[in-house]
Amino acid sequence: MARVDIEELFITLFLGAILLPVAIQQFTSTDTTGWSPTLQTIWNNIPVIGLAGVMVGLVYKYMKKR
Repeated sequence: MARVDIEELFITLFLGAILLPVAIQQFTSTDTTGWSPTLQTIWNNIPVIGLAGVMVGLVYKYMKKR
């Protein structure tokens, strides 16, 4: 792995470690009273789906560079 790749990976992981907990807390603290049970379930799983999307994107990006 080149030095630039390692630095880019470190910055990405660092920012993710800072921003993801804040985003997850904001999503989970949303008042969903009055919403249907289906919408509540989907809303509570959005952070997990987003995290999986970010991980897939990172894996794709680094596999493409190989």
